[in-house]
Amino acid sequence: MADALLIGNETTGESGNSSNFHYLSRFQAIANGNNVTDFRVYCSGAGNIKANIYSDNSGEPNTLLSANNIGTSVVSGWNSIIVPVVTIISGTWYWLGLNADAAIVRRNNTGGTIRYKSSTYSTFTAPDPAGTGFNTDSLNMCVTLYGESGSGILIPTIYSISDPTIINNQSGITILGSNFN
Repeated sequence: MADALLIGNETTGESGNSSNFHYLSRFQAIANGNNVTDFRVYCSGAGNIKANIYSDNSGEPNTLLSANNIGTSVVSGWNSIIVPVVTIISGTWYWLGLNADAAIVRRNNTGGTIRYKSSTYSTFTAPDPAGTGFNTDSLNMCVTLYGESGSGILIPTIYSISDPTIINNQSGITILGSNFN
């Protein structure tokens, strides 16, 4: 299954965010994702980024769903950051967050909702829950989540097999069997 855009902003932005801040941008998922395979961020230069994903509670960042607290080196352009697997549900609101050690993350200066507060990159670990004390603005970071687009539910294909054999169904699952009815 090919990777698809699940959530986020694919534009390259107008300006950059400051370093040493925990930024969270609110987005509504546009597709279901069985496995997030890519947290992508658009940068204007080189640096390091820690990425995180939070649930939404009435328009505020809430429970930590996934985080890369080790950090990833990035360069100018689109960069991929590995985060632990999380399931995304279409129509649900999420907060995509990050903290960078340089002023390199691109953003759009209008549209969207962002929360931010000072947080030193070198000691930053994504908190759970997100907490309070965030400033608010109408910005939108250039971040996306890509993954396998699907229903989020695996529906098996049932076969009738009269001889012992191996079958590969559309899900890529191998079934070993004999006399399945």
